[in-house]
Amino acid sequence: MMNKLLSNSKTNNFGLIQKHNPEIYETLYEQFIVILKHNWANYQIGHIPNKCIFITWVYKPKDLCLLKESFEMGDFMMESPASFKYLDAINPLVVSFLILHQKHDYICFKYNCSVNYVELIGSSITGIGCGTKMLQRVQRLKQKDILPLFIIDTSVGFWFSILYKKFKFTSSNSLIKIDKDLSLSYQLNWKYLFKLIDEKCQIVASRVATEFVTDLFKLTNITF
Repeated sequence: MMNKLLSNSKTNNFGLIQKHNPEIYETLYEQFIVILKHNWANYQIGHIPNKCIFITWVYKPKDLCLLKESFEMGDFMMESPASFKYLDAINPLVVSFLILHQKHDYICFKYNCSVNYVELIGSSITGIGCGTKMLQRVQRLKQKDILPLFIIDTSVGFWFSILYKKFKFTSSNSLIKIDKDLSLSYQLNWKYLFKLIDEKCQIVASRVATEFVTDLFKLTNITF
């Protein structure tokens, strides 16, 4: 059911929403600020143009009612307690947001025009794939690859899953080489991702080594 609700939602940037749907712009923007400040209380939004802020929102009355019922049954959690008041089955509900970096902030962006970089991504609902859906839709809207410029420790698991599906890396060094081959921004800060990749590789290598030694002992104990 949650997948269907997400499929029925809309995604767009605030610039177009303000232009074409001014009647709902204010309530959507208010909810976005609530979600933003819950996790990034000191983040300043004033320098970000509306065209760089994308949101996904549920708007159909039937879907809003189902969403409210599902929450009351404990099917999902709300990330921000302050978002509870918007879960009223009446007003459209913001479920996720994504802020893109402005290209002119980094000179190196000009070397690869096929990529936009994420500054922040967040959601009001956890555990139902809002972030993944958000990325997919913004990529379609922008017709560009959407990649993180910075990966923080609390989001490293999310980005590991996203970037592994995209790049199929086998080690941190292989991903670094991919970054260079694609001429990605030299401002990338993926240290937490590289650390996680190396930890996973070490676990796999240890497991393989253990299995090899176990098999070796089995072979040496064979009696003829």
